[in-house]
Amino acid sequence: MSLTKIVCERFIAFEEISVDFSPGINVFVGANGTGKTHLMKIAYAACDISKTKLDFAEKLSRVFLPSGRAIGRMVKRYKASSSASVEVHRAEGKLRASFTNHAKKADSASITGEAQWYAQPMESVYISANVRKFDDANHGLTHCMKPVDFIVELSDRYLFIEFKDPQLFPGLSCFANDTKRKFTCKIKSLVNFLTHLRGPASIPCGIEIARR
Repeated sequence: MSLTKIVCERFIAFEEISVDFSPGINVFVGANGTGKTHLMKIAYAACDISKTKLDFAEKLSRVFLPSGRAIGRMVKRYKASSSASVEVHRAEGKLRASFTNHAKKADSASITGEAQWYAQPMESVYISANVRKFDDANHGLTHCMKPVDFIVELSDRYLFIEFKDPQLFPGLSCFANDTKRKFTCKIKSLVNFLTHLRGPASIPCGIEIARR
């Protein structure tokens, strides 16, 4: 039941994006404001409703909290009328929500694929945490960078983990070579730590790096 892809058009910060996932652990790396956590929230919302059977648009509204809870506020802004769509794919099919920027309530959105999606429920947990809570002598994560988010596929559930640290570098575009090397080592430490949570099996890992 692995998630395989997220596709968005004119949703929140995205004009258009398509992200393919690898099995196991996926790492999102990038400066603030590039949409890493948006992708995690979309994936979490899709996983959560597979068990709760909540409407997908309603769950997106509860996760993203648009102004006035109007789902149309999640459409990327233009002067003219516009619409947004969000798709989450897995091997058993895809879940899709679309709505216009004039939409107020979640039930005005067009949703497809829910029945098939509900037939294969998935456990999921969203964890907002400071990376220092995961720091120890074995993994040395104290100075890991702020712009890192993880999606971890366990045998029985998904973990969506957001790391925050106020003493981290602001972005990736201007790093010196030594800083890049240290950063890569820290990411590998985090991946090893999360792999340890999943067990001794070999885990494929995909890393997305956004630079803007």
